[in-house]
This record gives sequence, C-alpha cells and structure tokens, in this order.
Amino acid sequence: MNVKGFNLTREQISEYIAYDPDTGRLTWIKSPARRIKAGDEAGIIKTANKAGRAYRYVGFKGYQLTAGRLAWLLHYGEWPVATVSFIDDDTLNTRIDNLRLAMFPSVKELKGGRRSYKMSREAQRHYGLKRYYGLTGEQYGEMLAAQKGLCAICGKPETAMINGTPKVMHVDHDHDTDDVRGLLCGSCNGGLGLFKDDPAILRAAADYIDRHRAKVIPLQANGVRA
Repeated sequence: MNVKGFNLTREQISEYIAYDPDTGRLTWIKSPARRIKAGDEAGIIKTANKAGRAYRYVGFKGYQLTAGRLAWLLHYGEWPVATVSFIDDDTLNTRIDNLRLAMFPSVKELKGGRRSYKMSREAQRHYGLKRYYGLTGEQYGEMLAAQKGLCAICGKPETAMINGTPKVMHVDHDHDTDDVRGLLCGSCNGGLGLFKDDPAILRAAADYIDRHRAKVIPLQANGVRA
C-alpha cells in the first residue's frame, strides 16, 4: 500500500471525493467499493505516531491519503509542497482556514520515475522540538545563545560529528515533570541517562572519584605508583 499518492491528479480524485472547506468534511461522490456508498464520509481515523495523535486517512486507488493533504489538493488544485499543519493543533480539524503549510518545504525525490516527498532534516528537527519538548526553533536558538553554544554541564562544545558537522546539542528535560532544563552535549546527556537522572547516584559517583584521588595523589607525591 503506497502512502504518498502524488502521481494522482486533482481531476482523478475530485471525480470521487468532494471537499467542503467550511466544515473540512470529505465525502464520496462515487462509491469506490461495495461497502462504501456515495455520500458517506471518506476515510477512517488512525493513530499515526508515538505521540498518539490521530489523523484521518482516505484509501483511494491503492493509496492511503491523509485528509489534510487531500483537502489541500482539492481546494488549491495542487499537492502541498510542505507538511500540512493544523493551526489549532487539532489534527482532525481539516477546515481550510485551519490548514497551513509548514515553514520548511518537503524534499522531493524521484524513484523509478515516481515523485515522493519527505520531510527535510530542518523540518524534522523543528517538529521534534515542538512535539517532544514544546520548543520552537527560535526558543532553542535563544537557549543555545544563552549558553554560548556550550554544554550546560561540562561547558564544552559538542564534539560528536555527523557527516563532518558537529551534532546539535541535546535538549535535556526532567523526566518526571517534562520541564526543559538546558542543552547538553551528547556525552553529558548520555551520562545523565546512564546514572538514571538520579542526583544521589551522581553525587555518590563524584564522592567515589574524590576518595580515589585523595588516596592516589599522596602516593604519587612520594614516588609510589597507585
């Protein structure tokens, strides 16, 4: 089952599906299958991601089309060039005045002569910040500037690389309250996770290191190997 459907035209789809921009409702003009009647609302609601957000999908000619993208096509006459987002954050509200294109265009790919689109890396970053931490890209930038581009724990820049470029700083948050605490390098962020985000364990680890050094330094001063 193909989930894109960009080779379908507005003419092909509008022959079977009608869209009411004032209500956001999609209805069948013609029956596409025996169990579906003309006049029925098109599509079914599915939970589509880890955050549990629900979207309406419409099955048509072997494709699964999201209602937002389908509404955009039927109203404006062309497939959206970026992700369709929902102004009121209600993913089932597909009224045309509630739909807008994301700030980042999708990346177009050609595979076997067929068009497909995927979210750009910048868009993935943007929506990941918003979905998981409630941050906008601007807020992330302000946090990074306030930290002078350095990790909030070790005070050093990120050293891990991806494709020759330093990775972005990780957003650190309290797993109990979901409050964002700061931006960390990969090593410090991973360290907190390994120590279970537990201050008592972290303090015990620091005390352990201090006790060991307190024993080693006098020995070294006397020329004895630890």
